[in-house]
Amino acid sequence: MAVKVVSLFSRYLDRLEEAGLELINVPPPPGGPNALYSDEELGERCREADILVGDNRHYLNGAIMDRIPNLRAIIIPFIGVDKIDVPDATARDIFVVNSPTDEGFIQVAEAAMLLMLALNKRMHHQENLLRAGKRGGLEDMNDIFMGRTVGILGFGRIGKHMARRLQGWEVRVIAHDPYVTEVPDDLRSLVELVSLETLLRESDFLTVHAVHTDETRHMIGARELAMMKPTAYIINTARGAVCDEDAIADAIEKGVIRGAGLDAFEVEPLPLDSRLRTLDPERVILTPHNLPHSAEGIAANMAMFYANVVAVAEGRVPDQVVNKEAIPGWQQRFAVAVK
Repeated sequence: MAVKVVSLFSRYLDRLEEAGLELINVPPPPGGPNALYSDEELGERCREADILVGDNRHYLNGAIMDRIPNLRAIIIPFIGVDKIDVPDATARDIFVVNSPTDEGFIQVAEAAMLLMLALNKRMHHQENLLRAGKRGGLEDMNDIFMGRTVGILGFGRIGKHMARRLQGWEVRVIAHDPYVTEVPDDLRSLVELVSLETLLRESDFLTVHAVHTDETRHMIGARELAMMKPTAYIINTARGAVCDEDAIADAIEKGVIRGAGLDAFEVEPLPLDSRLRTLDPERVILTPHNLPHSAEGIAANMAMFYANVVAVAEGRVPDQVVNKEAIPGWQQRFAVAVK
């Protein structure tokens, strides 16, 4: 009997059927792009799954997992696992498996670089001048990036790649991460680890690369923004919920900070009535959580994703298991050995 793969993520999955797996796509819920299935509905639609392919919208918790009796693993073709209750999965001997490729990390850092430079060089303003047939005067000048202080919030794999992208720009780089105590050898001459307060007070550009957890939810709010320079920009290519969007809107409207470049939002797609949409587009760049995506990145992620699905289908433990503490129970449950 073929292993059944039920997917909430409907693109790029043809190779699963080529590998002899039975693929069942869950249709989008009715009601528009922000509609979600209830836990009961989603559990029922995924009931036959041996492997469940998660998306970046539905939160997969124990109530859903309990409705899927043969579930071996939840596998995603991207990095973030914040839409999966990992402890719930571990308690049920279910693997959570992601696809953390170098391409995936680097393209997020590249997107943050683009947003910083576009804001620094007032790209939207310059384009508007040209389209209006104007050359621009002294009041239309932009800022030099050299000599600025770039603060990196979250110094994991993406944060470190962010720092590597900044080499050669002659900027000061500071970083904060409560779980990182040392800077890698190749970045030691560039990056200084500092407190969160120092990061906020001294950054000209604060680029957010923290994962979304209960601990980091809204870690950048009104109090934190008030510590920043009035000339500072905040960049978020991580997860929307790490930053309080209303607090960012308030801070920009009141001149507490100068602007923002945001590619991640608490609700996606960004609702049409979001306050962020009302802010000056010359000071605020909004992109639909798509800026880091590239053909090369998708190809790398999908290659890792396919290998992980096949490994689980064949009773093997994939290298990218997030909850490794689930391995003994998973092996006992499915009567396999580590290979």
